[in-house]
Amino acid sequence: MGLFNLFGKSRPILDQEKITSRAFVQVQELIKPASIAQLSETKPSGRATASRFSGDFVLVPEQAWPSYQNRPLQAFLQINVAELPFVPVPLRPYKLITVFIDEQDIPFDKPHGQGWQVNCYTSLEGLKLAENPISSPSIKPCEISWQLAQDEAPAWEDAITAVDLSEFDTLSNAGDVFYERFTNHEFTKVGGWPSLIQHQLTMSPADFVLQIGSEVKANWQWVDAGTVYLGWHGGKWLLECQCY
Repeated sequence: MGLFNLFGKSRPILDQEKITSRAFVQVQELIKPASIAQLSETKPSGRATASRFSGDFVLVPEQAWPSYQNRPLQAFLQINVAELPFVPVPLRPYKLITVFIDEQDIPFDKPHGQGWQVNCYTSLEGLKLAENPISSPSIKPCEISWQLAQDEAPAWEDAITAVDLSEFDTLSNAGDVFYERFTNHEFTKVGGWPSLIQHQLTMSPADFVLQIGSEVKANWQWVDAGTVYLGWHGGKWLLECQCY
């Protein structure tokens, strides 16, 4: 009887290990690389084309600072593509990307050009640093260095639709075990998987290109510690936002 009880008690543990192992093999196949933004608190280098979070951004001389409804848009992210350790396919034709968004009226569901704008440059030649026209910005400009992450996994909501985790989901501690094993970076990054806050994005994970997070070092948050996501589909930029 004692031996029977021993095996009876150990079997659920072994089953849980097998279920977890099978789930992890599936999720491991979804891993993607990403470039993770590291905001610097040191004095900016002054390099016009450096990657940066907010501040003065580059434009071509004849280009006006982006605006919407007669209000200048805030400069949020400038990406020097050569500085990225991993470059998503939609960004590979370009040398520099800039992202401008209306900080007063965040365009949660508006098309490109209405409250937000992405500029893509195929050359760095002729680009000039333009002064940010927002006179009293609440954001602290920071230059960015990029760190390669080889282990970007989907958030739980994306994972369960990409592969069959129904068996794993029956475990009482499935969520805790999942996030102990897999990494999904929050804050600002290029590539990888979106770091979800509420639910899956409307855009497909395959269309996701980058996200701009709420950054403490830059003294900025989207509403309540939110995140802005940008994607590329059918030759058009997409934008979504989630917050707590």
